[in-house]
Amino acid sequence: IAEMDGIPAARPRFVDLQVKPDKAIQFRIAVEVIPEFELKNYLGVPLKKETPSGFDEEFDKRLNALREKCAKFQPVARAAQAGDFVTVDYRTMEDGKDAVPPRQNVMMQVGDNLNVPEVNAALDGASAGDERPAAVTFPADYPDKNLAGKTREYRFTVREVKERLMPEVDEQLAQDLGYE
Repeated sequence: IAEMDGIPAARPRFVDLQVKPDKAIQFRIAVEVIPEFELKNYLGVPLKKETPSGFDEEFDKRLNALREKCAKFQPVARAAQAGDFVTVDYRTMEDGKDAVPPRQNVMMQVGDNLNVPEVNAALDGASAGDERPAAVTFPADYPDKNLAGKTREYRFTVREVKERLMPEVDEQLAQDLGYE
């Protein structure tokens, strides 16, 4: 057994635990210790005070994320426009055959940058009951190798058009988020 120099900084850890055939146990203990050092003169060291920035932008970003979390979606009796949400059924076709199983009741935002431009163009101006096609040709260097260089035809059936109603920043929003 060896003696330890210094003051432990954390709990010891058992390492290299071995049980010998004669049932003897052999192990080592690793201990992190607080180093000893001499504190030099620190008075008069110039410091630069930095004022944090970006708080207002980050606050607004997080507040808007909370508002989006509590947003309500209200059906509208008009054609979809950028920012609206549409509930659609759609098929994905390649060479006239289903490339993947059809999807139903999918909510998509018109104009969202997650959609390819051809899909946004097909859904913009669509009304409930409309059927809209979108042909998408994926570039040869597309990250998904199953789609790279291929053309897929999407056939959307619009079930409903909804607008997102963002809540005001008030007591009701705080209560909806679980705060008093």
